[in-house]
Amino acid sequence: MGASVLRLMRLVSGDFLMLVLISVVVASPVVWYVMNDWLRDFSYRIQISWIDMAVTIWAAMVITALTVGIRVGKAALQNPVDALKER
Repeated sequence: MGASVLRLMRLVSGDFLMLVLISVVVASPVVWYVMNDWLRDFSYRIQISWIDMAVTIWAAMVITALTVGIRVGKAALQNPVDALKER
């Protein structure tokens, strides 16, 4: 209804990124605890640092933004008449 493709991508991507951020905040402490407990049983012991968690969170956000952005971009650039003809 008159919104630009960039504006649509920003609106939809923002909603999905907020959901990913909420899930990261909820899951990160659990993942950190479980992984440290699991890695403790190996003969070569390592600790998960905050950098490892930050890189993983950043990767999840980038993958989400790219996936949603591409899908929204394709849908926004598609001709609505073609979608009506197929139905």
